[in-house]
Amino acid sequence: MAVEGLALSAVLILVARPLAAFAATLVTSLNMRERAMLGWAGLRGATPIWLATFPVVAGVGGGTELFSIVFFVVVTSTLIQGASFEPLATRLGLTTSEPALPRRLLESGRIRRMGGDVIAYRLRPEAAAAGRLVRDLGLPREALVNVIVRDGRAIPPRGSTELREGDELHILVRGELRDEVEALTNRWHEGPIGAPVPPPLPRRGASQVFTVRPGGDIDDPSAPSAVNGIPVAAVLRSRRDRSTALVALADGRYAITSETVVAVGGRRALANWCERRAERGNGDPAEQAWWQEVVGALIARG
Repeated sequence: MAVEGLALSAVLILVARPLAAFAATLVTSLNMRERAMLGWAGLRGATPIWLATFPVVAGVGGGTELFSIVFFVVVTSTLIQGASFEPLATRLGLTTSEPALPRRLLESGRIRRMGGDVIAYRLRPEAAAAGRLVRDLGLPREALVNVIVRDGRAIPPRGSTELREGDELHILVRGELRDEVEALTNRWHEGPIGAPVPPPLPRRGASQVFTVRPGGDIDDPSAPSAVNGIPVAAVLRSRRDRSTALVALADGRYAITSETVVAVGGRRALANWCERRAERGNGDPAEQAWWQEVVGALIARG
């Protein structure tokens, strides 16, 4: 009779554990299908087996039989519920072909302590950002794509790097901008991507005077609203490492804005001035590359 009572208790444990897990989900925000799935998974673990060793150690009568029954119940529960977990999840519509979130390549604890954060995002199939360039993602200045993982290999990104479906983007961002960058991921999937096409600029019949003066009075050299009182029609290029930009003005001229200098004039005159700056370069490859990029942008608009 004692063994039969123990067997009955073990069966009750087998039935009660999933019910207990299901009851625990009632206080959560899960829907009914998710609650049923979690309830079926039960509250498995080695704890029942560990507890069943107490009667054996204490020499309680029937302790060995109790241990054997608990061990059998736990193993049987694991096999039955574990083997049926995936088919049940499929039946309830809780499976997906969506890839799991990529594992972060950087240790984010120390980065958070310094005020930063790391966001990992995978370009899903048919994402609007696939086939576009890194510079088209529209990231704020305080965020950058630190590395791209493609086919299991790390790719150091550049602004001209073309993105592909399945790419894992690991983005380093300041902590207060995390929500803003995460909101951008919806646009990367659904679009539109990139800056809007700037409106056509009015034609000028008069000659365009070229001027260079010290900077310092521009509201935001990387994205000014006006230069010399002339509204900015479009920001054509901007540097990540410095507050510098190439802009198109509403009167048809172009301007280079920075904290130290402001150059304004026609396309050809400004391109010639930028070529001379690129030739000097000051031994800085990044500086030379910036001026060459500006020259190319001005020539392309001809």
